[in-house]
Amino acid sequence: MSRQCSKSGPNLDVMLRLFLILGSLWIVAAQSPKAGIEGLVTDGQRLGIPQTTVIVQSSQGATIRKTVSDAAGRYQFTGLDAGTYRLKFSASGFQDFTEGPLTLSAGQRLEFDSLLKPANMAENVTVVADNDRLVASRTEIPLRELPVTVQTVGSELIAQQGVTDLVRALYNIPNTNSFVLYGMYEYYVFRGFGFDNIVGSSVLLDGLRLEGNRLNSQLNSIQSVEVLKGPSSMLYGTEATGGTVNLVRKKPVSTPNYEGVVRGGRFGRVATEFGATGPIKGDKLLYRADIAFDRADGWRQAGWRRFNMTPSISWRMTNRDQLNFTVGYTQDRYKGDSGIPLLRPANEPNPFKSNIFPNVPLNTRYNASTDFQSTRDILPQAFYTHSFSDTFRFRNAFTYRYFDDQYLVTETLTVDPVKTPTKVDREFFYFFHHRRPLQNQSDLVGTVKTGKIEHQLLGGYDFLYYDNQTERSSSVFRIALPSLDIVNPVDTFKTKVDNFPPSRLDYFTNKVNATYFQDFIRLHPKLTALVSGRFDGFRRVSFRNPVVNGVEGRGAVTNVEQNPFTYRLAMNGQLLPTVGVYASYGTSFRAQNSLSNDGKQLKPETGNQFEIGQRFDLLKNRMSLNTAFFIIEKQNVTVSRANGNFDQAGRLRSKGFEADLKGRLTRKLMIRSAYGFTQAQFKDFDLEDGDGVTRNLNGRTPTFVPRHTYSFWGIYDISSSLQVALGNRYIGRTPVNNFNYFFMGGYTLWDAAVFYRKSKWEYSVNLNNALNKERYLVSSINDFLVYPGKPFDATGTIRFRF
Repeated sequence: MSRQCSKSGPNLDVMLRLFLILGSLWIVAAQSPKAGIEGLVTDGQRLGIPQTTVIVQSSQGATIRKTVSDAAGRYQFTGLDAGTYRLKFSASGFQDFTEGPLTLSAGQRLEFDSLLKPANMAENVTVVADNDRLVASRTEIPLRELPVTVQTVGSELIAQQGVTDLVRALYNIPNTNSFVLYGMYEYYVFRGFGFDNIVGSSVLLDGLRLEGNRLNSQLNSIQSVEVLKGPSSMLYGTEATGGTVNLVRKKPVSTPNYEGVVRGGRFGRVATEFGATGPIKGDKLLYRADIAFDRADGWRQAGWRRFNMTPSISWRMTNRDQLNFTVGYTQDRYKGDSGIPLLRPANEPNPFKSNIFPNVPLNTRYNASTDFQSTRDILPQAFYTHSFSDTFRFRNAFTYRYFDDQYLVTETLTVDPVKTPTKVDREFFYFFHHRRPLQNQSDLVGTVKTGKIEHQLLGGYDFLYYDNQTERSSSVFRIALPSLDIVNPVDTFKTKVDNFPPSRLDYFTNKVNATYFQDFIRLHPKLTALVSGRFDGFRRVSFRNPVVNGVEGRGAVTNVEQNPFTYRLAMNGQLLPTVGVYASYGTSFRAQNSLSNDGKQLKPETGNQFEIGQRFDLLKNRMSLNTAFFIIEKQNVTVSRANGNFDQAGRLRSKGFEADLKGRLTRKLMIRSAYGFTQAQFKDFDLEDGDGVTRNLNGRTPTFVPRHTYSFWGIYDISSSLQVALGNRYIGRTPVNNFNYFFMGGYTLWDAAVFYRKSKWEYSVNLNNALNKERYLVSSINDFLVYPGKPFDATGTIRFRF
């Protein structure tokens, strides 16, 4: 028996020891949780860089894990073993950056933020496409060295604020007033200028002009919004003097990345988005596709149905040749909105002196149920780059727009204070635009040195051919629309209007042949200068052909020929490592295509701006403060009036100040704050009033120019998964017409948001006008139709990345 025990004893002992070893290993494993790395990838403007490829490498350089930063520039790795690693960051338009070695202990969560620098010329040979250039210089000159004001709204801020259109994105830009008119068209005023600049669009898409009406731009395929303040005719030709907007599209990247978005909110809002990018063939052939659908009933029953799709291909043909091709397709339909008419006192015959806002609910609608606006927009773009060497390259950019815009809206609403003081009389307005602009830009970019002085040179040729046909139908204006009660409008007009026999066909063709140059001169490591100029050869042929009984006649032909030269001179100095200053002087030009009320050709608009700016790096480069003082003067300012009429002022002067503060106040708190002051006044403008009397408007403020603007946005990281945000926006009082008979009062709106992330899912709720401010006005048309601002609005978003 003892033998049996001694024989079985060793087996039990081995089993016991094995059990103890396995238990110890389990305890060690339980006490050795996995490690992680997370952080932010930002640029020199303290903006998050989305779609940055982040790779975790072993100490020998082998790839262990790979991810792509989100819209805010965040990245995260979990489940890493304790050990030594390296991090590699790469993003289009920026220098690759590698950090290491980084030693992780068991259970450690390392926070590592990376600041990427713009790519230099050598790196542009292989990684930078033509459409990555900065709007301010058409080159990759670092923004801190440019002697101009450029303000950017990145995808991080766009996502945080739940923004889906350009008008709301521009709320973050100082000295800017952006709004929607007619229920679908967007307008912006920069530094006191821009509202009447309808034909000469100041909007660019990847650096190429967007001609035609500016339908409220969707941003699902947009990476960032850049605003170049002041004149930029020397780079982009005829444009608004106050500012130029550049929409930068999202680009293909080599790391597969997919994102789905579902949105819902008040007033029947439902929207979905999907984006995908990745390789087709290694890192030489990449793709991206963005699709979005958006529908809403609208808080004033002026809803929409919108669809857009943007596929793109990036092909690195050789180490020195790259081709990017993108096609944007948009199909939209809006109901239209003419706002609420102001009322005149009973003894006032002048319609411009309407100054009584009726006591009606703000969602009161006077439009006919048959109103609509329909758009089909096809916009292909191609960008080709060939690098002759590490310092010289050739670029060619091409765009064509097939844009159809049909519009039938009850645009004219009037109240006769004597005959029908309680009734609103209505009239249709109709057009059908067929816009066909084609543009091609070719330029050469290179860097040369003469002694210790370095020149980054840009020279090019710009060609534009813009063909347009517009159908008018006088039968639409003769349709009898029943008047509505101003307090309780009940629309009894139910006839579907779908027949628009043309009574007139309007044609015009714009041709532009332009040459431009720019020299960015590095005089000293801390001192640079910028010289640029452009010569435009502008030609326009227009005529209006009457159509009688279906037969098109021939109208008088108007020829316009204008040959302006515009330029910019500027200097930038780095006084201290954290303080930079600049001064610039620039001129602008806007071709005049319209006729005055007496049938005469309007003079071309010309303008000039002097600006002094300062840039400060604060809190060890975590924050930046940019300020600017400016004076702008414009001659021959064109002012649109009702029914397609135009007037021309002699001079308009604007002067002011703006400040833009942004960055991370602490590791957990990011803020962005902007203030703008603009004093804009007519200096020479005689205008016929609604009572037939000509008045001098010297000293009066142009339409829609607020003296003060302010915006703030702060977001706080409660944890790596939970964030809260608070923001506000102030717009000072603004006149609805150049006579300044009626001002829309200033207002402040508060917004709030909360975000929660878990794994690949992100949930957010945005509360706009969170305090439910009511009875405030935001814009107007035709001097006496005003738009009330939206009440409290809430939007919920679910975002999934994989």
